Amino acid sequence: MGKGQFCEKLSGESCTILDERCLRLDYPDKRCAMFSYYRDLTDVSNDTPPIAREVRENILEPFLSNWKSYAKRKEPGRKDMTASPLEKELRTVLRLHLTPLGVSVPETGRRLSVWENCKINADGLATKEDFPKSIFSFKTWVGTEQIRETFAYAYLAKTWLGQKGIRVYEIGLQKLDTKTRTLDSLVEICKPYLDGVFYLTTVPYLDDLIEELKQLYSGGEL
Repeated sequence: MGKGQFCEKLSGESCTILDERCLRLDYPDKRCAMFSYYRDLTDVSNDTPPIAREVRENILEPFLSNWKSYAKRKEPGRKDMTASPLEKELRTVLRLHLTPLGVSVPETGRRLSVWENCKINADGLATKEDFPKSIFSFKTWVGTEQIRETFAYAYLAKTWLGQKGIRVYEIGLQKLDTKTRTLDSLVEICKPYLDGVFYLTTVPYLDDLIEELKQLYSGGEL
């Protein structure tokens, strides 16, 4: 990078990814969320399993379109540039792999009652008669706060509706480990209420979750 240039994708005042004025020019010391997500979507290695690879490839075009639109017109409150294509594609993948097993996966999120007038937002849902209901939480990035939030929903859902009839999973694009330990230890503490957290960019991958769900809904023991 040239002297004073804070991003390798900056050419003059233009972002070479979006071909628009750089989003960080007015805030050069701030992290560029767009570039962070872009790097995760495009940095695919030979070790990346096929489902996680395909999801990242399919998200890229709508991701770029959304961020380009935002760069042209920075409207306040717009926070779904990455989340929206991620959620749509994850529901598509779940339908693709689970509907052949007789599982219903709605095309949109659902609000579920978990205690009297308390409802949770299920970003994704999988149901099949006489089988556990699977609730999915989709995150652009997963840190301790996101795991605690999903755990709270899972605790309410399983306490009110029964542990045997509910599965709760979290799926994230990015994994943000803490400075002292990985998030895996926190996920283990949250079990059996939170059944697992899976990612598109690292282990355990989304592919592992799909295999677990196929086993669950085909009648196999977990």
